[in-house]
Amino acid sequence: MKIYAIITMLHIFNNPKLGHTVGKNVCSRLVLGKCVATLRGAFFVRSLWAHFFTEEGFMGWRYRKSINVGLGFRINISKSGIGYSWGGPGYRKTWKADGGTRTTYSIPGTGISYVEETRSQRTQNGKLPRANSMERYNLENSQTYSVVNGKIDALSTPENKLFIEKIKSIKLKNFFTWLVGLTIVFIWSCFHEIIPENIWTPILLALSCLVVGFAIFINSRRFILVEYSIDKDIAPIIEQRNNALSLLCSCSKVWNIEQYEQVAYSRVNAGVGTNVKRGRVYFSFAKAPGYLKIVNDIKVYQLLIGGTQYIFLPDKILVVGFFQVGALRYHDISVSLEYTQFVETEIAPSDATFLYNTWQYVNNNGTPDRRFNNNKQIPVYAYEKIFLRSATGLNLHLMVSSTYKAENFKKEWEQINEIL
Repeated sequence: MKIYAIITMLHIFNNPKLGHTVGKNVCSRLVLGKCVATLRGAFFVRSLWAHFFTEEGFMGWRYRKSINVGLGFRINISKSGIGYSWGGPGYRKTWKADGGTRTTYSIPGTGISYVEETRSQRTQNGKLPRANSMERYNLENSQTYSVVNGKIDALSTPENKLFIEKIKSIKLKNFFTWLVGLTIVFIWSCFHEIIPENIWTPILLALSCLVVGFAIFINSRRFILVEYSIDKDIAPIIEQRNNALSLLCSCSKVWNIEQYEQVAYSRVNAGVGTNVKRGRVYFSFAKAPGYLKIVNDIKVYQLLIGGTQYIFLPDKILVVGFFQVGALRYHDISVSLEYTQFVETEIAPSDATFLYNTWQYVNNNGTPDRRFNNNKQIPVYAYEKIFLRSATGLNLHLMVSSTYKAENFKKEWEQINEIL
């Protein structure tokens, strides 16, 4: 073979035209052979991918191969399928296996680049995307609905107008008392560079204590004195109402639902089609706030949701914000329930009823989705939603951990409204 190759090279050297023809044929055969080998490899890998990586028979290993055909053209083979890309330094266009495209602009040698991506028409039309893009698709296509509660000032009825205006005035005066005191302390702190530290520090401490004590004293002198004369016929109703509120107060956990989110694919969301954004609700049974003094120091139930406080007085519900105050009549409030099976990702309440376990990535028949390696079990508990609504705009969506206590609360509340 070596002697034949040498003789052939000598013939080509002596005959340039023959050399040009032979070289052209050899190069053509080399390029054609490389293309044929590349296509054969691509079809072979595609057949393996179709056999092993379908939803019915997905395996847990990965494969990715990039074949440079030449002239800036590449064939990218992975478990998602076969994609193609073309370009050079500074620009590259990629046609992904899922039908989308990616365009990359870059400045060679700087590491700076700009990427534009488009999704496939199949994904945009709402058909099932590939497993590794479902979660991202949920984030892009989920719809959120906020629970809108009426403005606090609009919750009031005309008969409570004078009472509400007095509370607003007291809260505003108390705020300015603290503001003036803190301003004085701040002004003194600005003289730190002028006055020696051995004089400045003791005066600052004394001034701070004086301001705090003065503000507390002045604010304690501003209050509304309320006296309730409760008839013997009304006393059992108030006691029954307090018993109903005590049921909610005794629940291990109470949440306020602020927002609902409908997801596109529940299979990557533990089988749940709707997520909720919730915040803790804090109950207490204590004396009324300082600006409201009740004769005989009657204790009342108080509900704190965010920055809004609901005070359950014997004759009304006082709703207090930062500078807003409203009042609701008990018989204007309607109560409704909704049983829910909740996928709990936090620490479960002690009085909640456990139902079953599900999977973070779950098939329609309840079995775990084997396409995900980090799939974990999540417990499902029985909760109850309590909807408190009024014609003036109250719209509270509460979630309680005990379905039994929620049902009894509704019964007690309805019985009181029937009596009234």
